[in-house]
Amino acid sequence: MIPALARALTTAAGAGELLLRPAALLSRSQGQGVVLSDTEHRPWPLPRGPWLMAQTWEDLLFAHWPVPAERLRPLLPPSIPLDVRDGSAWVAVTPFRVSAIRLRGVPHLPGITAFPELNVRTYTTMHGKPGIWFMSLDAASALAVVGARRAYRLPYFKADMECRDPGGWIEYRSRRVSHDGEPAELAGRYRPTGSEAPPAPGSLEHWLTERYCLYTLDEHGDVLRADIHHPPWALRTAEASFELNTMAEPYGLELDEPPALLQLRAPPGRADLATRRELTGRPRPPLACRANLEGLERGADPRGGQRRRCRPAASPGQRETAGAGAQPTRSALRRGVARCPRQAVELSRASRRTHACVPRDAGWRRPARRA
Repeated sequence: MIPALARALTTAAGAGELLLRPAALLSRSQGQGVVLSDTEHRPWPLPRGPWLMAQTWEDLLFAHWPVPAERLRPLLPPSIPLDVRDGSAWVAVTPFRVSAIRLRGVPHLPGITAFPELNVRTYTTMHGKPGIWFMSLDAASALAVVGARRAYRLPYFKADMECRDPGGWIEYRSRRVSHDGEPAELAGRYRPTGSEAPPAPGSLEHWLTERYCLYTLDEHGDVLRADIHHPPWALRTAEASFELNTMAEPYGLELDEPPALLQLRAPPGRADLATRRELTGRPRPPLACRANLEGLERGADPRGGQRRRCRPAASPGQRETAGAGAQPTRSALRRGVARCPRQAVELSRASRRTHACVPRDAGWRRPARRA
């Protein structure tokens, strides 16, 4: 039933895209899929199959801080390697506006599918594919928060946000209000200062921004990958001042110093982005999780080996936690989203203690029941 429904929805989405073609000639937000015609810059080919979702971003700022790798690595799950450049790991705070987001075959609805968003991210590479690890994502849309948590297992949180351009400067404010997230705020302003130019291949700017996938964990602690496509970033140097920035404090990181690197997406911070479903030729996932894992691919264990060894169940005194109250909630295990950012590590460990692991080359199989 579910495979037949998935095929029907795919067919309906394709038909919807055909109906939206006339509107795409008048509105760029309805014709975002056109970016898929430009793929020569990609480091690996696009996955086969239709794209699932498209977004248009505006006023996008990349604010990067170098962080000692030994401080950042414990904050990532053990299965996620940390990318390091010139001896430093990097954390980015990226405020922007989503001016249009829509599913394939569904039109953009002004006022509903447009909202500010703010990400905190670092970087990882698996299977030779550089990607993004999102530490947190804040959005003003409750619908986007719920949808991204369910479909992509991303740590989204609802926030009160405002982004406006009174003239020259982009003023941005965000305050997290989700009951299951630790407090985090950003208040500041930014503007472009230089001319538009693509980052040079091999440069730090290129290494940080030209990444075409994201990684996350499912409810079993397994690594998933979602492929992303966008035109090559054209960046402008920028200046920014932050009155308040506590976005990394839930991780024990303080970003009090000015960012070491600032770029604004040009012109003027606009980008079209489409995500596609990864078809790997593997057996279909079990029915219980198929609907939530469309568009994501199970990643291999970076430590190598055909089977990842499961840890035996640990007693409360033996559990490795980040502190009191850091145990993931039962609902967090179901959603794959930790209440506290530090719980991400424990979430991965706890899920491995309670679920069977499968061989990495076995494809999708239902975990064996334990006696």
